[in-house]
Amino acid sequence: LRYDERRALADRLRAVVAHLIVAGPDPLGGDAVHLAARDPLSPVAGLIGRSCHDGADICALSTEHYVSVSPVFATATKPGYGPALGASGAAAVAGAAVPWLALGGIDSPARARLCAVAGAAGIAVQGAVMRAADPAATVAALVAAFEDGAPPAPAPEGVRA
Repeated sequence: LRYDERRALADRLRAVVAHLIVAGPDPLGGDAVHLAARDPLSPVAGLIGRSCHDGADICALSTEHYVSVSPVFATATKPGYGPALGASGAAAVAGAAVPWLALGGIDSPARARLCAVAGAAGIAVQGAVMRAADPAATVAALVAAFEDGAPPAPAPEGVRA
């Protein structure tokens, strides 16, 4: 699409979604971008995310609010992309600077749970849902498994767990 068409589409999407994150350094009139590993930092005042694939990417972080780390597992969507980091390897790449989302090959509840146990703030899934006979059931199973593996939320201040 031409720029004006992409901008108009982004404006229409913003009317129906809670928060639209645009891939690339131009948020198309919004305040949220997701940058590639080597994209220059965006002057956006809102939410900034970045794709990371190894420790060198993380070292370049400055004002990002989250990172996506990939590929966690071998992925059918991008065959040959990798090497796969594994859940603990992704956690090591992500470090503790910002929350991280696990991406790549998360095609089963067991893998979703491994990502949660490793410390991911969330998972990003494409292929498993697009290839599913029942996408809603697949999403529900992945969400349930991720939530099962996530550490319990801290107790509110002043309340003992």
